[in-house]
Amino acid sequence: MPRNFKSHNTDPRHRYTAMARNARAPETVHELALCALLREEPPVARTEDVKGALPAVEAALLSYENDATRRLFDACILAKGTGEELRDTFSVSLEEYAAYSELFFDRSVFHNEFHAIAYIASTEDDRERQLLEEAFSKGFATLRAKYAPALELDASGTLEQIFRADAQQYLRERNVPVTHKASKDLRALHKSVVATAVALNKAAAPQHDHSDQEAQFVIESGPSNPTLDDLLAKGATIAQ
Repeated sequence: MPRNFKSHNTDPRHRYTAMARNARAPETVHELALCALLREEPPVARTEDVKGALPAVEAALLSYENDATRRLFDACILAKGTGEELRDTFSVSLEEYAAYSELFFDRSVFHNEFHAIAYIASTEDDRERQLLEEAFSKGFATLRAKYAPALELDASGTLEQIFRADAQQYLRERNVPVTHKASKDLRALHKSVVATAVALNKAAAPQHDHSDQEAQFVIESGPSNPTLDDLLAKGATIAQ
């Protein structure tokens, strides 16, 4: 009988689940802090290390308990977003990131990408599964461009993000047979990748300013035709 991919070995929430069910004794500082919160242990029973970890673990627990935040947090970690990237993009502290990525979405349980794919497929919530699929296939740059609040990007930065996501998708799917129903979309994606690469190369090309030594073409009016008085003043004679 096939094993459930949400078992202890492949469930990114296995630490939280174990602490919530009191299935084993806490081992890490984050687990100890989580148990203190879940079991409402009095402050005097907490060590200094646990007290120091409490704010980050409490923030991570609040993020986990909010459906929208949990989905996006999970997706960012699945997309291999770093603590620094989440800090700069979503103002998540490094301490909360460390607590959340240990207790609520431990990506290290996926020993290879097949495990991650299987976990995504086993997700029952449609919105959560779609977001995880987007994170896995397109990476953190796409999540940042799509969900970051008031993110300021220049044209070059936006093109780089689009190129990186599209290029990764093309490399994964480029070997589909010509007869496959997705081959038409794949060809369109290839054209988009090439067009974006060309645009990036143009943006990166140095702009040459015209120097003073370069030729400049200026249209000037020629000398006006002399009048009869001008000719006479110069000594011209008129034959009779």
